[in-house]
Amino acid sequence: METVVDSLWEEHHVQSIQVGDTDPVIAVSVYDQEEIVKVEKYLEHNLSKASLGQYSLHVFLYSSDDKELRDNARGL
Repeated sequence: METVVDSLWEEHHVQSIQVGDTDPVIAVSVYDQEEIVKVEKYLEHNLSKASLGQYSLHVFLYSSDDKELRDNARGL
């Protein structure tokens, strides 16, 4: 799993990646709206079924505005 998640830095224009220890979430923020679906599909196709069963995927748009970033991260 680590190799696939780390490859996002080279394969896609991501801003940050967080893999939860207590919350089973892989959270990825991206700079471009168009990258959201691309990153989701990339992870769905490259992560093992076990990882996809253990972690939920959350890909959202990065913003330099703190409130907008929080809203995006929460899916608002």
